[in-house]
Amino acid sequence: MNTFSGKTSTISNQVADYLRDEIISGNIKSGERIKESGLTQKFNVSSIPVREALKKIESEGYIDIVPYAGALVRKVDLKALDEYLELSLALMDILLRSSLPQMSENDLNEADEMIRKMETCTDSKAFGLMAIDYFAILYRAAKKEIVMEMAICIFRKNLMLVNLLLTDIYIDRKEEDPHWTFIKMVKEKDFESAIFYRKEMLAKQTENLKMALETK
Repeated sequence: MNTFSGKTSTISNQVADYLRDEIISGNIKSGERIKESGLTQKFNVSSIPVREALKKIESEGYIDIVPYAGALVRKVDLKALDEYLELSLALMDILLRSSLPQMSENDLNEADEMIRKMETCTDSKAFGLMAIDYFAILYRAAKKEIVMEMAICIFRKNLMLVNLLLTDIYIDRKEEDPHWTFIKMVKEKDFESAIFYRKEMLAKQTENLKMALETK
């Protein structure tokens, strides 16, 4: 058993990466139990990094750790998705109205670069994390730390759904990324149109995800 404490963080990240990939790809199904013992055997490690990995992906919304039942892959709740959208739109409106007029040229360049990274990314588990960075760039000029923290927290808690949504948007994408249209509006200082466009984009993306999930 590998119990060297200096390697625990790296091992736990490896286990977490493996579990995210398996859940997103559908190899581990919704509602399925993840056995801790199976992971310790697969990675030849102690239970400590495995438990760290499970806590990590629980915080990201991939699983629920239930007393006496263990780690269960979270079932996609369409009602919860509606609530997530409603709250996300409200927080987005507050943050963008304050941040967009204050964004510097450096902020806009960083947003451009993050969009390019998302366009070329082929790693499904990385989409959500890139999106968090992207929205942090858009929101930080608002200087509303509490509201921004709430928005990012919701994003992280629903990272499994976010990854599903972004994978659907970016993988094998044929048309131009709508984020470029949004950024163009911001650069032209058409802030009201940009806010409306970004909120409509999120609503449309979420509705497309719901339709895809309902047909599965």
